Amino acid sequence: GEVSRAMRNRGVEVFLMPPETSSPTRALRASPEEKNTNASTSSSPAAEGALALPAPMVMPPERHTIECDLAAVLAADPDIDAFIGTGPVIAMSGLAAANDSGRELLGIGGFDMTPELLGAIDAGDVSFTIDQQQYLQGYLPIVLLYLNVTNANTAGGGQPVLSGPGFVDQSNAAQVATLVDAGTR
Repeated sequence: GEVSRAMRNRGVEVFLMPPETSSPTRALRASPEEKNTNASTSSSPAAEGALALPAPMVMPPERHTIECDLAAVLAADPDIDAFIGTGPVIAMSGLAAANDSGRELLGIGGFDMTPELLGAIDAGDVSFTIDQQQYLQGYLPIVLLYLNVTNANTAGGGQPVLSGPGFVDQSNAAQVATLVDAGTR
């Protein structure tokens, strides 16, 4: 896979989708060549200008590529003292890059969860991850709609009802891992 560095600001690396698919319109609309090919071979929706699914793409990039890029950044800038990954694979790649390069970072954090990341948090190797709590994101709207229809309840006083963020750190990583195994986190 490809890794695009979008910004480096005091050691922050942001990994984005490859440029050819970074625009939703570009990723979802069939190209004129695809439309012509499809028009001549079938009557597919793409031939009529409808949205077409993009080709499958592996995201994030291969873990080894991320680790190598992060190790190079850590080697190039000794002032970097913390890292936050924009997903569990990138967070764990930051940990591996720091370990492989012999760097002790003050903090490593991430977004979302995998069993591997939860284990690293529980072991104290990663400081935290921010959990968007997908179970609540799906469950709360249904419960709130049901209560509104059946009991005229309104929640939030006209303001958003937030499902998070939830923070997972060493104090609750083992408990959250148990709930992940149960399918509710």
